[in-house]
Amino acid sequence: MRPTSSLTWLSFITGATVMASEMAASRLMAPYFGSSTPVWAALISLVLGGLALGAHLGGRVADRSGRLTLLLSALCLSALALAMLPFLARVLLPGATAAVLGGRPIEGLGRVALLMVVAMPPLLVLGAVGPYVLRVGLAGVESAGAHAGRLSSASTVGSITGTLLAAFVVLPLLGTARTMALFAAVLGLTASWRLGWRWRLPAVGVPMVALALGAHALPRAPKAVDVAESPYAFIQVVKDEHGTRSLVFDEGYAVQSVHRPGLPVRGEVFGHYLLVPAMAQAAPRAPRVLVLGLGAGTSARGLRETYPGVEVVGVELDAEVVRLGRAHFDLPSEVEVHVGDARAFLASDTRQYDVILVDAFRFPYVPFHLTTREFAAAVAARLNPGGVACFNVGRYAQERAVVEAVGATLATVFPEVRAADARNHSNTLLFAGAPRARRAARGTHGVAPRIAAPAGGARGRRAEAGARRRATDGRQGPGGVAHRRHPPAGPLEWGEAPMKRLPSMPEFLAPLPLFAVALMAVNDRWLKPTFHNALTGKLSDVAICFFLPLYVSALLALVTRWPRARRVAVGAGFTACLYTALKVSQPAADLFCELLRPLGLPLGIRSFRAWADPTDLVTLPLVWAAVRYSRAAAREPSSLPAAPSTGVST
Repeated sequence: MRPTSSLTWLSFITGATVMASEMAASRLMAPYFGSSTPVWAALISLVLGGLALGAHLGGRVADRSGRLTLLLSALCLSALALAMLPFLARVLLPGATAAVLGGRPIEGLGRVALLMVVAMPPLLVLGAVGPYVLRVGLAGVESAGAHAGRLSSASTVGSITGTLLAAFVVLPLLGTARTMALFAAVLGLTASWRLGWRWRLPAVGVPMVALALGAHALPRAPKAVDVAESPYAFIQVVKDEHGTRSLVFDEGYAVQSVHRPGLPVRGEVFGHYLLVPAMAQAAPRAPRVLVLGLGAGTSARGLRETYPGVEVVGVELDAEVVRLGRAHFDLPSEVEVHVGDARAFLASDTRQYDVILVDAFRFPYVPFHLTTREFAAAVAARLNPGGVACFNVGRYAQERAVVEAVGATLATVFPEVRAADARNHSNTLLFAGAPRARRAARGTHGVAPRIAAPAGGARGRRAEAGARRRATDGRQGPGGVAHRRHPPAGPLEWGEAPMKRLPSMPEFLAPLPLFAVALMAVNDRWLKPTFHNALTGKLSDVAICFFLPLYVSALLALVTRWPRARRVAVGAGFTACLYTALKVSQPAADLFCELLRPLGLPLGIRSFRAWADPTDLVTLPLVWAAVRYSRAAAREPSSLPAAPSTGVST
């Protein structure tokens, strides 16, 4: 047996490098593709695939060569590639995103494929380390098990160490590019230790240069005035031709904060926020507002402009966002800022608030611990009697699954929950009243106010009208700068019925389609073998013509953003064409049955049989019945009460 201490150390370092690089690569992809679960799945699949292929090839090469210097040389080259990967990503990936969004998917996929070509060789070499060092270190089979176990455990411990170091120490301190460069330098130093200076100089020198230049690997939009990388996201401050500054995270799907110097706070979502204190007040006074998800302070600045003397407390998870808010978004120094998690702050804070704004949903990324019933109860506990909580929930066009799920959760705590859609088609504001017991104590008998009439007679009414005017007009902005007056806000009525709407189900899970499926199954399994006649022969055709259009429509809902009417129309057309082909052509029917065979095996159905019979086309009009049924279901009244439009425009 050869000395194995160096091989064990090499296994440990390669395991740490693999996991640290994977953690950093997820951050490397975020500015271009986000950090959603599909992105993580694609990244993990790529890494595991490269490691698996590398292990296969490494074992074969080890049997043929058996020279450790060959593996060490390949690891030195891999260290160079890993160090340069963030810089190549900055060159290739921005164009890939723009190409896909611009309708040029081939160009976008080509850029991504080119980056994968660069990333794959290091993965192959790192995957080859396990079988290679196992083969090199063996002198006989009598102790092969102990040797394999030692190398495997060293690699696993290295993977754990690399994961923890990258996630909790190196990434927060150094950032993505420098993290990859640091671990590449360690890998290069380890691999080149026995190869001499000819290999050691480039294997360590190039990663160290990349470590020094890591800040230049950060992607930067053409109009960005500042970029930063925090432990939570990649952040950019973008300035347009009108001087408006926007704060965006990662791939820039949503704008988090907005500031146009010299003009008061306005805009779609922020205009709604400015109305909430007027909804909560029973008497004209300076409100106390808690903002969970402060961002760069747009809502806090607008509240201070609109309500003189307002006390604003803001909670923001990311300290880097607060820094950018002070530097570029005029975050008022009077705002009390706490850096930390919103739920943890509510657990430790003992103050009561007139208004709580929850703007921590960075759609499409939802912090799940802020969508629970316990969090809603914590928000309700911090509201003054008659107070109002406003939750900003992201959506995409008419996709409301997240909105309805959050609203249904709030309805378990608050007796009144109302929804108002922003005109930008990507936000819905959920307004929730204080718990019923508190309002009952004030004599309201559990009925939420319709923006409670202010006490104090005409003076109080004038004060509330002034608050509404400042919130929707904006003419009271800093420096007296005037801008376009918004349409007057309609009466923001606070409903009495709680929100109890459940998330919508796919069309084919409604009772009638399910009955059609059950009829088809019972008919094919029992009725046809027992009563083989014209009636049983047509029952399955009836069920297929009614069910299949709705099934196709539901599948299209998973992959498209089409309205329901278009999806059902496509499903009806597909069903009519397929059904007609099956009934007039026996080869088409046989081919269709062969395609269905893999789907039937898990259910114990070994084969399907279909016969071309043009007389079965008499059931084809039932496709139109499915379309009519879908239209009728879409016209059913919604149980989610929507608040009247506030008139706040962008």
